[in-house]
Amino acid sequence: MAGLELKAKTHPRIHITAIDVPVLKERARTTHKVFADRLITTADEFEKETLPEKIGRDDDDRGYGEQLSMLAMAYLLTEDRKYLVQCRRLLKPMLDNPTWQDGIGLVTGHQLGGVCTCYDWLYDVLDSSEREAIRDKIRSVAAMTCTASREQRVWWHDMFFQNWCHVPTCGLAYAAGALAGEVDEADDWIAQADYIFSLVKDALAEDGNSEEGQGYMGYAWEWILRYFDIARGVFGRDHFDSPWLKNAPYVILYAMLPRMQKRDHLMAFGDARRRMWDGPAMMMFKTAHEYRDSIVQGFAKHLVDIGIGIGSSDAWLNLVWYDPQVPAGDYTTLPTTRVFPDLSTMYARSSWKEDATLIGFKCTSSNTDHVRKVFPGRDLGVGHAHPDAASFQVFAFGEWLAIDPGYSVFKVTQEHNTIVVSGVGQLGGDHPWFDGKETVNVDSCQFTKTVLTPDYDYARADASTIYKEAALIKRFIRHLVYLKPHDILVVDEIETKEPSEFTWLCHADEDITAEGNRFFISKGEARARITWLAPDEVRAEAYRQKLAFVAPDPLQEIGAIAVSPVTKSDKALLVSFLSFYKTGAPETEPALKSTDGGVVVIELEDATRTRTLRLDLGLAEISLA
Repeated sequence: MAGLELKAKTHPRIHITAIDVPVLKERARTTHKVFADRLITTADEFEKETLPEKIGRDDDDRGYGEQLSMLAMAYLLTEDRKYLVQCRRLLKPMLDNPTWQDGIGLVTGHQLGGVCTCYDWLYDVLDSSEREAIRDKIRSVAAMTCTASREQRVWWHDMFFQNWCHVPTCGLAYAAGALAGEVDEADDWIAQADYIFSLVKDALAEDGNSEEGQGYMGYAWEWILRYFDIARGVFGRDHFDSPWLKNAPYVILYAMLPRMQKRDHLMAFGDARRRMWDGPAMMMFKTAHEYRDSIVQGFAKHLVDIGIGIGSSDAWLNLVWYDPQVPAGDYTTLPTTRVFPDLSTMYARSSWKEDATLIGFKCTSSNTDHVRKVFPGRDLGVGHAHPDAASFQVFAFGEWLAIDPGYSVFKVTQEHNTIVVSGVGQLGGDHPWFDGKETVNVDSCQFTKTVLTPDYDYARADASTIYKEAALIKRFIRHLVYLKPHDILVVDEIETKEPSEFTWLCHADEDITAEGNRFFISKGEARARITWLAPDEVRAEAYRQKLAFVAPDPLQEIGAIAVSPVTKSDKALLVSFLSFYKTGAPETEPALKSTDGGVVVIELEDATRTRTLRLDLGLAEISLA
């Protein structure tokens, strides 16, 4: 094991050691009681489940691995033998299955995690025949995984953004952690796992963001943390000097909705379901511990207090990773806007209150400048990304108003709040899963300027390079100005190689209605009004859009508005103004005064004042007076 050696030679040693157990028992009665109670309740409910004869065939079996860790932890905390009985009951159909997805699947990693923690934590209470049977199964499956990754070069072996890479590779680390010092092959397993995760670490963006969006980022984050924890705790290799890991909690924090509910609390790009399905409290606790980050600690505790993001059968990680010695800071002291530059994403909100407006704006391809530098010409596995450059979302007054389609399997630009040209969308789209290979050899699309002020936030997004060749785009620049607290100005500069049809798109949960050059969205007491300012002559269609193909659970059909200039051209300037308000009328009335000389001038009138906004498109400069 180059650079790695077995640091902990006795059991337990995976995530916890023998000296941690009495500490955990005490904390389960005090600082960690909410997590221990949830763990025991879940463990007790599991007793009622009917188990299949064999476990480890399909992705749906992943949860059994977590349940085994949960049951083993429940036994450590209580010494109640019913949990030991439950472990044995669950182990049997796992050990009886010849393989766990042939050693290369998500189930492989989850079941190795569960079986290995059970073996490690309960080593002294398992009899010799049980240890031998478990050891033989771990050895068999880990050998298959290591061979597939290192020699057969299974499809995910170099897909460093893919959960299919993270999970089974981390399974190798669990196997090595359980059997190091007992079987010689463990050296190969941890060496291969560390080789892969070192490359994963190199690939990750420094800003903490994920090319596949926050939904799958959560999955990656958990298993990266699991690996780093095992690598250091068992083998003495420290990977926690990771900018991505340090910043990851803030990508989630800023994307969390002002009003959070159990199944509706996240504004995400890419494949997601408006909620985290992995953590994030446990990952935030671990990150807070590693970097002594009081803000992250405070936000994680807030999530726990409101019952969001605690996890279910994997919630045992909260017990292991929550460090009560880290003080809880006040996340509401953070700036209300943050730009994540590597993936050109901005989250801006009017306040940290529940009735705040939250805006997400994104301009990135799946291939960032960082990836181009570290892995030139490589697709690192971004199937859960979307063709959504220069798109935005809005949540205001407790409701979704401008939306992303969520977890879609067939990716199309037409489902996002951006622009299509003559019906043609962006690279990577129009496929079952996002095709990252299409984007590796084109220049990045990205924010080229951002300005954050008390009165407005501004981002200039250059999406000129990310459209399919048939779109004939020479230039597409989207300027988004968030006028605090409840208005957005969107200005689009588009140029093509020949006269084309430009279609401006916006989507909502509910129907979008049209009244002349104004379009309205209503949901609950929340309202949005889109005022079309330029060009004057447009064709607008409001309709219900059936999504191309989505995974179970999210939206199946959404409201949409498509606005296009009446006349085709090779150059256009599109100006729209979006206001968000509660039942009644919006605060701001916009009037376009001029677009001469590449300067957009808009007069903004409300009940108390009239202001003039000037946006110099060439200089990307704003004045507001």
